[in-house]
Amino acid sequence: MRVLLCVAALVAVPSLSAQNELGLFTGVGSTNRVTRAFDATEELLTRIDASDFGGLGVDPSNSSVITVTGARAAVYDFDRMTADPFHIVVRTEGASPNLPDVSGAPLTRVGPIQIAPAAGAGGVTILANFTTPIAAPAGQDLFVGCELPPYTNAATNDAVWVFSVNGTGTSGTTYDLPGPGADTSTQFTDTYAHAFVAAGASAGLYDLPRGFFLIEPVLAGAGGVCTAITNQTTMASSNAAPGIGGPLSGLHPDVNGANAGRADDPGYLYIDSAMSGQTVAFFLSGLGLNPNPTPAAAFLPGSTGALCVTDLGLDVAATVADANGVASVNAPLDAAARAAIGGTGLQLTWFAIGFDGSTLSASPCGVQTF
Repeated sequence: MRVLLCVAALVAVPSLSAQNELGLFTGVGSTNRVTRAFDATEELLTRIDASDFGGLGVDPSNSSVITVTGARAAVYDFDRMTADPFHIVVRTEGASPNLPDVSGAPLTRVGPIQIAPAAGAGGVTILANFTTPIAAPAGQDLFVGCELPPYTNAATNDAVWVFSVNGTGTSGTTYDLPGPGADTSTQFTDTYAHAFVAAGASAGLYDLPRGFFLIEPVLAGAGGVCTAITNQTTMASSNAAPGIGGPLSGLHPDVNGANAGRADDPGYLYIDSAMSGQTVAFFLSGLGLNPNPTPAAAFLPGSTGALCVTDLGLDVAATVADANGVASVNAPLDAAARAAIGGTGLQLTWFAIGFDGSTLSASPCGVQTF
């Protein structure tokens, strides 16, 4: 396994109307870590866990599927003048929990994608729109990744690499340590980063050290992620609102110093470009995800998303989305609340609903574990 540290600026790509990224890039800043596992044709996959997220990309006529319309990936090439075409892949969960089904071809394989030629090395964010949206089964983990070719020149690391967020603190100086709600018994537990090599000496399916790749699905309807404003010096971009939104601290805030000095403020970020300037209401539920979410179109025709909890929960706040349809809220906690919930395993489910005066846009539900 090879890990290399570097610094690169990422190019932002705007959301598409009625199609929105999930939001895993929220608050990661200019991460300085790019990763490959092997010098081989390999897939690097981020897991979107069904126990963490509900109501993703709901088709109003069929809530049993996740409609994925594209993917976004932050990639790096050590020599942009050489051709290193790669592909976007999407897989479903296999027979083993938390692992992708690699028994056959992926649900989709989009490409080849080529980083635009330029002198030297550089990183970009790629937005791939699928010609035909794919339907993945709801209630299963979703895996979105990049299929990378072997090195063009191993001596100079010339290949396509993928940006990642480290969650262990064992490599590099930029990382995001999750709170006690994550299983951190080994550097591989509660990881959201996986590698698959189909053939050759390194063939196999691998869990990589705790973290996740900056690869995420673009969904029909709204996106949205749980967030945490942290005081980590190792992830300074998470120190201000809306905080960081990945599956590490975002889903597992450290509210009471399980990592020395931490005092996270949990929250949620909503994304729907169709709701620019509209009111967004944020809710919290303690009753968990609904395995059979009700499409919002059942309440108001033309609406998107679904009610993915078993109750309406607690109305936390309402705000107005910005010009990009993004809105967020965080919940500052007092000392008593931090002591009461920190390390208890308490699970709270966030979601948000936008309203434009005639239709609803319900976000995915995200489960934060304390």
